[in-house]
Amino acid sequence: MLFVYHGQDVASRKQATEKLRSSLLKKRPEAEVFEIDTDEFSPGDIKELVSSRGLFEDKYVVFLFHVLTTEEGEQVILEQAKDLAAAEHVFVLIEDDIDKKSLKRLKKHTEALQEFTAGPPASEYKPFPLSDAYGKRAKKPAWLELQAGIAAGQRAESLHGVLAWQTRLMLLAMECDSAKEAGVSAYPFKKARGFSKNFSRDELEDNFRRLVQSYHEAHRGQYKLTDALEQFLLEL
Repeated sequence: MLFVYHGQDVASRKQATEKLRSSLLKKRPEAEVFEIDTDEFSPGDIKELVSSRGLFEDKYVVFLFHVLTTEEGEQVILEQAKDLAAAEHVFVLIEDDIDKKSLKRLKKHTEALQEFTAGPPASEYKPFPLSDAYGKRAKKPAWLELQAGIAAGQRAESLHGVLAWQTRLMLLAMECDSAKEAGVSAYPFKKARGFSKNFSRDELEDNFRRLVQSYHEAHRGQYKLTDALEQFLLEL
């Protein structure tokens, strides 16, 4: 059984995830619960979890956090989606962003797929200047746009999502010949292809790893996410 919860409204997504957890454990009070983050994930985990049995019950619950943010994790999950759906265990995939192509592949295998989208604040903040400045590798304009987003009341998670989205899009632009192949809209793909010339593939992959790492470490209380984003942009 496979559930997919995704979207930038982190508070609502977290609330729904906890509600699902309570509901599942009410039905299976002795079930083991596994929580696997992207930095703990390995491809062999999925096959083992699909086929193994719990210590106290035959069925257990597995929460997979942000595993699609790595190329390896995305490949394994998409390839194993059918097996996850058919398993007696429950797998819950939790992501900030999932591209249309991956969503389409996952949707036919899910018990439930929910998107949690944060509504725009009263100031109607537009994220494109931040993503464009980052894509141009213009550190000062990018830093200033980050400050503008903070001043407009944008959550750090939303601003982080803008940078992660642009990084992922630039990587797709390097890998794919067309927007259709990448599963994204034509205009942002065209822009990302131009922006990708400002970075090497290794740099973009390192940027993506840094963004994923800062997201998780900030949510573990090691530092403020906004501070990590400032440092990230100032080191472009």
